[in-house]
Amino acid sequence: MESILNTSKNQCYSCHTSGNTELHHIIYGSGMRKISDDNGLTCYLCAECHRGTDGVHGKNGDGLNRILKKEVQEAYEAIHGHEAWMKLIGRDYID
Repeated sequence: MESILNTSKNQCYSCHTSGNTELHHIIYGSGMRKISDDNGLTCYLCAECHRGTDGVHGKNGDGLNRILKKEVQEAYEAIHGHEAWMKLIGRDYID
């Protein structure tokens, strides 16, 4: 499924640089990649924002990881509502 966020394959969703990007499953972990794929809970990130030190999978990437989870939850809830999000994901990322 196409991402529910305003993201395109050749532009990093986070830093907006153009070029090669990688698909990031915003909700990931045991069994969650397929749920992300099936529900558009993805975005495209450049290698640095994805796997770099400050990227979502990097040692200093917790802040960006939290931002993306909050943004995708807000987008999903705008379409389907909070109850549907909680049924699908089971965790609230909005502070």
